[in-house]
Amino acid sequence: VGSVHAHGEFAKDFTATLMMQSPSGYKPVFLKTIFGVDDHAGSRVEFPECTAYQIMNPLKIDCSYKQENALISTNYGDAFLINRPWYEDYIVNSLQNECALRVSFPMTLICQDTFKNISVPGLEKLAFSVTSPWVNAKRELAVAGNDLIITETLERLTSIIPAHDLKSKAFEELKETFRKYKSGAIVFS
Repeated sequence: VGSVHAHGEFAKDFTATLMMQSPSGYKPVFLKTIFGVDDHAGSRVEFPECTAYQIMNPLKIDCSYKQENALISTNYGDAFLINRPWYEDYIVNSLQNECALRVSFPMTLICQDTFKNISVPGLEKLAFSVTSPWVNAKRELAVAGNDLIITETLERLTSIIPAHDLKSKAFEELKETFRKYKSGAIVFS
């Protein structure tokens, strides 16, 4: 379950795309781009009605998807991969880069994964929280009864990171944190 809130230029791009393309045609692209998942029969995306006068108005897109068996087999048991595409833009740049980095529009992405009737020790190692002038991100893990709920939030604060910031110690620490936590796996044995 998740939602995307778009304002300003980001809302304009979404609105323009939805005015030119049918929601059913845009749905697989949206799920893959925003959440990194392929379109599944159980997915739901509720796009707002977009008309020409709404171009600069904020919009909210609610979505959810369900995967019956998203587990992969390993030598240690079945595993669920946590791998969001959100962090890549912040990791891929080089220190030799002389240009600013464009990472998309300011936005907030929230993704929640729920696992029913499980108990997994050591999950606290997957949690993290980072704040910076460019982006805030966190992964929270909660247990509700016998269910595990993983909530990831990415708040992009700026769309362009100047070249001098890319070489800063704060940005290097941000990159290292994202490298460490961008992927993970929960192994069920």
